[in-house]
Amino acid sequence: METVRAADHDRYLTVLYAPEDKRGALFSLYAFNAEISGIRDRIHEALPGEVRLQWWRDVIAAEDGAAEEGAA
Repeated sequence: METVRAADHDRYLTVLYAPEDKRGALFSLYAFNAEISGIRDRIHEALPGEVRLQWWRDVIAAEDGAAEEGAA
């Protein structure tokens, strides 16, 4: 929640108007967006930026694989 407030205050405010049961998912999505968007600002060479993005791809793929295994 604080990540979104600091990175994108407008989105933070919009989440407060969302139904309470949807806020957690929206904060997660917007925090992820802030993290991915911030890579460009923090990394000044291509290779470290690509490594960081690949790390996120791997994390998402691992979570997706775990969800598929649980569904079987």
